[in-house]
Amino acid sequence: FMARLPLLDDPDLGQDKDEFLNANYGVFRVLGHSPGAAKSFWGPIRYILHESGFDPRIRELIILTVAYVTRTEYAWAHHIRVCRRDGVPDSDIRALVAHLEGRVSELTPTALAVIDATCELTKTAKLSDEAFTRLEAAFLPPQLAELILMMANYNSVMRVINGLRVDVEPEFLVFLDEFPLPKLE
Repeated sequence: FMARLPLLDDPDLGQDKDEFLNANYGVFRVLGHSPGAAKSFWGPIRYILHESGFDPRIRELIILTVAYVTRTEYAWAHHIRVCRRDGVPDSDIRALVAHLEGRVSELTPTALAVIDATCELTKTAKLSDEAFTRLEAAFLPPQLAELILMMANYNSVMRVINGLRVDVEPEFLVFLDEFPLPKLE
């Protein structure tokens, strides 16, 4: 499919200079039609990816879980590359897919608690006491707040990407070949 809005070519896209923002990514080239929206969209992502200091493995398992459940190829491909950049092994991605498909995986109980909570929040927009208790057993209150922020924010991110039908850039298609997403049923 094609993005619902044309991709802007202006390399600055009206954005303030930000060392972490790659305005050439499709999502920012589409959101650049509204610089305020693009800036608002980027703020929580910037915090989560570059300022929170949260364990990259847990962070990426959350993001990839939301991308998988919502079948957001754009984020799935981009965050497989982020996993590689941040030292999250491909074996974790394969284990995540196995777990999400109901197969046995080699993930830790903490990782499974995070993935299961992320799935629940993504599918129902709620988090059960049972799911929260599993998280609470592994994380302190500041971490719990960040976990829920990551889950909720990336649900929003996926809906923006899917709502605007942002295309996966050609250089990211290799990740979809290596780790294909199943089609929604």
